[in-house]
Amino acid sequence: TSKPPTSPSVGLCLMTHSDSAIAAEFTAYHMIAIEGLTHLIIFEDPNSPEFFQDSLPPYIPSSLTVLPWSLHTDIPDLRTPSYNGFRVWQRTFYSYCFHELKRLGVDWGIPIDSDEFYVPLVPLSSENDRRCLDVQRITFDGVDSGGKFVTERFRNRALNGARDNRLGKQIINLKKVTEEEWRTRFDRSDHLSFNVHSPLLDCSPWSGHLNHYLRTEEEFYHREDPRRGTEKGWFEYRKGFETVEEEVGFMTEWITLAEKKWGKGWDSHINRVSMKRPHL
Repeated sequence: TSKPPTSPSVGLCLMTHSDSAIAAEFTAYHMIAIEGLTHLIIFEDPNSPEFFQDSLPPYIPSSLTVLPWSLHTDIPDLRTPSYNGFRVWQRTFYSYCFHELKRLGVDWGIPIDSDEFYVPLVPLSSENDRRCLDVQRITFDGVDSGGKFVTERFRNRALNGARDNRLGKQIINLKKVTEEEWRTRFDRSDHLSFNVHSPLLDCSPWSGHLNHYLRTEEEFYHREDPRRGTEKGWFEYRKGFETVEEEVGFMTEWITLAEKKWGKGWDSHINRVSMKRPHL
């Protein structure tokens, strides 16, 4: 009989700004959802008034290594913050992060934002022979259905083919990236060497997807980073937003799995934070 595929190790590359309110849920969710998660590398925008790693749940196991990176100390090539600078920061951080995960012997690298949740319909162990996976991103609007968790509060998703679903991401098999690709697509000295969301070409489609939660207007504008003044505003995101209600599925099932794993009261660090919208 053939042996089942081994569970690959997985690392998340997370760049964040003013996202402490979602830190505990984001981390707990991905510890449940991603089989083989071994590393979480966090780069916090130094202009952030609050820090993601300060709000992580206390039950992170020793099998998950959390590496908070700082400006200049861990990524010396970053430029002065601005809208374009933030985009450059993302490319530079992802490049450094992928190189570090490779050095640590991690199999898969995933670039991610704190308002994004990967929904794995099949484990990555079934994809070990793939070089990279294209992941569809599904945007959810800000209609709050109630509840404690972001993943249960928002159920209205954009229809397939909608404008806001077109920007996907990739999961990278770091063991199969060629030396040429490391030089040309992940060159840490060339900040513009790859698409920040989809750095590689000719990837295989993934049967899972990525949920992107805009959340409420107050939560959206709470993040006072340089992008909020120039990106599409919350109302623009929702304008012409044809939606269909998402089946609950894994987005609430994981909460039950988390209670079985960590016991009752595990979610005491997950709070709905009351936030005021800053002036624009």
